[in-house]
Amino acid sequence: MKIDLHSHTLPASACSHMSVEELITTAKAQGLDAICLTEHNKPWSRDEVLRLSEKFAFPVFRGMEVTTKDGDILVFGLHEETNEILSASELHELVADVGGYTIAAHPFRGFLLFGFSELSLTPERAAERAVFQSVDAIEAYNCKVTEQETRIAFQVGERLGLPCVAGSDAHKVSDVGKFFTNFETMVATEEELVAELIAGRFHVEPLRE
Repeated sequence: MKIDLHSHTLPASACSHMSVEELITTAKAQGLDAICLTEHNKPWSRDEVLRLSEKFAFPVFRGMEVTTKDGDILVFGLHEETNEILSASELHELVADVGGYTIAAHPFRGFLLFGFSELSLTPERAAERAVFQSVDAIEAYNCKVTEQETRIAFQVGERLGLPCVAGSDAHKVSDVGKFFTNFETMVATEEELVAELIAGRFHVEPLRE
């Protein structure tokens, strides 16, 4: 089952350039099986995503992209806004308390802008970042990162024993469906989505050299 775990829509995310209706229609046309709405620090209501799922006959799940002191983190299972900017560990504790799941979003975006060697960003050094001690997975594929940044995400995941996922981080229609995570079984509800994430029954293909 192909699920895009990362997307943004207007007006919930002011940086987006598409409506939720455009997102869902495009996701279906691109052959996705479900979409996750992960607005910045703002959860959708359960009633609204159920209405959208029924209207479009297409599974729509809730998540959030939460800004923390250690970077952006995708969360699933937590559906309340935080009143302050937390550390990754503080957020992870909140999410764990509700049986949820956390993913480091585009953790190397922009890190390699001036070249890998100039930054001395080895997988060993990268793995020491605080965010990786407080998440359940790493987002490797994302429309806004380079192949080199994707490759180091896989290297860090392997080093730390963290699984890697893919999400488009779509803010415009042309990005929808570019990246997705393959789940081994059908997922019908957001509770099932969280359960499958926790169980690790998903995969993405690593970049080839």
